[in-house]
Amino acid sequence: MSQQPQTDQVKIRRAPKFGAFLAVGAVAGFIATLILTSLFPTDPSVGLPATVAYFSLYGVSAGVVLGAVVALILDRISSKRAKSISVEHEEVVTEPEADDVVADSQPEVEEQTAASEDRPAQERPQQ
Repeated sequence: MSQQPQTDQVKIRRAPKFGAFLAVGAVAGFIATLILTSLFPTDPSVGLPATVAYFSLYGVSAGVVLGAVVALILDRISSKRAKSISVEHEEVVTEPEADDVVADSQPEVEEQTAASEDRPAQERPQQ
């Protein structure tokens, strides 16, 4: 049973992984926040760690947005550089061998009932 292969046109391109860009942007935003908050004097009643934690909400968010924008720009560039190729789809149907059909047709219930007859009467399930 051989059929004619179908031919389709597909595009191949290298797409960026958005998760990696978002993660790198978040880390870069945190590092930028850490540097910027350490350059300026902090309130002694609040302390540096609390100030960094508060401003990192803004820095990490800005870094994630910046990473997403860079990923979208690279995705747009990669879609313009995509190459179109033709692909053949071929379906192969194999018929089962005679040994496989005989082995599959025997029910496994016989093995289970034979094993249950070996158990004492109090261990058998009630029907």
